[in-house]
Amino acid sequence: MSNIGPFIVGELARIVLEFSQNNIPVEVNNPRVQQIFGPDGEEISGYPKSMTEIKSAVYYVEDTFETAGNYTAIIQAEYNLNAIEKIAEFIVNTRFSIGYPRIEVACDE
Repeated sequence: MSNIGPFIVGELARIVLEFSQNNIPVEVNNPRVQQIFGPDGEEISGYPKSMTEIKSAVYYVEDTFETAGNYTAIIQAEYNLNAIEKIAEFIVNTRFSIGYPRIEVACDE
């Protein structure tokens, strides 16, 4: 299982994944994000979606997510005529939940 992110609600998220066998990177055929499940367990629409190769054995897909929480992606490909599957988990946060500065107002009583 791979952990990716965190990402920010409403901003473009790039999910990057390296395929390997015995810790050696391998190029695969037809890499795709087959499904993504959101924080409520519901399947996110728009999938399956093909992944783009960045460099040998490393692929990505981009999307935006509108709800904060934990997501699970099912990623599939073919290697040596066999189907392979990976599960990746990632977090989508609101801007303020990851330490961005915020404005606080002090009131005198």
